[in-house]
Amino acid sequence: MAAYEKVYRLIEETVLQLSDRPQLAHMFRQCFPNTLETTIIRAENESPFVVTGDIPAMWLRDSSAQVRPYIHLVGDDPDVRALVKELIRRQSLCLLHDPYANAFNVRILPPAMSGQSA
Repeated sequence: MAAYEKVYRLIEETVLQLSDRPQLAHMFRQCFPNTLETTIIRAENESPFVVTGDIPAMWLRDSSAQVRPYIHLVGDDPDVRALVKELIRRQSLCLLHDPYANAFNVRILPPAMSGQSA
């Protein structure tokens, strides 16, 4: 699993800044890394798959929204940069596979991702 060093450093810095608001600091510590720790899984080909609801599907809009809080760390954290790059690739290939779909299942890979020819 990726270390996301800058994400966890940002959490610690923010918690220190919120030392006068311990409940808010606790909530931030619990919530900010949630997407990285609980909703991103790796598909069979190791590409990231963001589970975005109560069914194991990746909704394109929602998966983008879930990683948005980490975008400002792309320049500083190689793990975040790799995640965003891989997620953009997966979403792009999904859209090329079916431009009218809103969501995709983890086991259904576009041919370009599964190693098959289209």
